[in-house]
Amino acid sequence: MKYSLNPLKENNQDAEKFFQEIDAIYAKHNNDPNVFDVKKQVFHDDKATTYPFIIMLDKVAVGITWVKLTTPYYGNLTLYTRDKKHIYPSLTLIKEKGYFDKKMIEIVAINHLDEMKKICFDLKLTPNIRKRMYLWLNELNEDYVNAPVKKKYEIQPYTKDLIEWSAKLSVESHKISKDYEMYEEMIHVEKRKKLEEVVFNGIYGDILESASLVLSVDNTLVGYCLVVLVGCWGYKQVPWVFDICIDPEYQGNGYGKLLANELVKKIKQDQFEIMGLSVTLSNMGAINIYQKQGFRNLDIFYEFTNVMT
Repeated sequence: MKYSLNPLKENNQDAEKFFQEIDAIYAKHNNDPNVFDVKKQVFHDDKATTYPFIIMLDKVAVGITWVKLTTPYYGNLTLYTRDKKHIYPSLTLIKEKGYFDKKMIEIVAINHLDEMKKICFDLKLTPNIRKRMYLWLNELNEDYVNAPVKKKYEIQPYTKDLIEWSAKLSVESHKISKDYEMYEEMIHVEKRKKLEEVVFNGIYGDILESASLVLSVDNTLVGYCLVVLVGCWGYKQVPWVFDICIDPEYQGNGYGKLLANELVKKIKQDQFEIMGLSVTLSNMGAINIYQKQGFRNLDIFYEFTNVMT
């Protein structure tokens, strides 16, 4: 008995059965996507590169999977099979094909999520565990975000001409927080610069200019935040904090809190109902600020990479 991953075409009849089963699972849990939306994401997403496969055991189709890369170094892996016994050989083949090499891949399971996570660990893939958080803007802790600030500072818009500076700052800042130490695009300045450029070009959605800010102290740029508008949770546009960082030389002085408070105030002024972000579990300083602002935990998600030696 031999497993294989065969390239998946849109009109594959075996796959159609699996898509219908996925649709039924989503409907049972009152989730938004339907089979049309899922297939559109797999076969017609012009903002990502998708590699769809049908999982075969000899000549029998036992599941479907697809790897979606939103950048050359980041993406997600979705896998669906009725029987979890097919997960280990499927993930082994995906690893052998190199889809985890120098890429951070979020695991998305239609079912059997715990089994998928366990197998990724068994395959010696390196994990990065993060949490998603959300804030209803009508629940914003106004006393916290509007508390008097004794420091002198200036806020200005974050614009595309600052990308060279922001890329260097982001790499240096995240060396301290260790928030993205396994992300290729977060540890190399040139790769980070290219990522910032494609974000400005709308790969994830429009930039929310009013909340994408630069913090200056004594005429020195010391930090920035970048906010994009994404479609999620039933909303067409949700402000999402793509990045927020402070120059390491200025960390520990409350500037991260100051900048985080400025951006949420701007977003509330724009009359959005909800906003979101994700943060590495180990970054307790940032999590503490977000919780004091009023953010709630949504979920914990797992990303894996194959560290090349």
